[in-house]
Amino acid sequence: MNDPGERAQQIWASALYLKTNYGINISYGVIYNEPNMSYTILADDIKALGPRFITNGLATLVQYAEAVAPQTDWSYITPVQNDADMWPSVGRISYHNYGTADPYRSFLRDYASAKGLTTAQTEMGNPTFDDLFNRSDPGRRFILGSGL
Repeated sequence: MNDPGERAQQIWASALYLKTNYGINISYGVIYNEPNMSYTILADDIKALGPRFITNGLATLVQYAEAVAPQTDWSYITPVQNDADMWPSVGRISYHNYGTADPYRSFLRDYASAKGLTTAQTEMGNPTFDDLFNRSDPGRRFILGSGL
């Protein structure tokens, strides 16, 4: 975990390979699924990754923070909310819903809106078909197959 450039290479190289060989444009790349390390590691990874996407002609952006619950996601956002070097490389705020959700989903929604970003709840425990259409959850957009 000491070299954000090395971790960034795996993500941008995969996106470039898929674009070059199959014509697939990756919209968002996730740094870590359900991270459990310091926010500084994720921020450093994003700052290393963004310029590499651009250099390689990729429109891919980062999906951040992809944490286990909205409350956890918010704890990754608050320390970097004013990081002017990180946020230009982020295109979506995403979270899972396995823990404390409210009022944090609305915090994520409002912060994303202020930054011009989308939000996505990309996992949840025991979903039903109706959950895909439930608009009562503030800030939630359920994304299927969010890895591409």
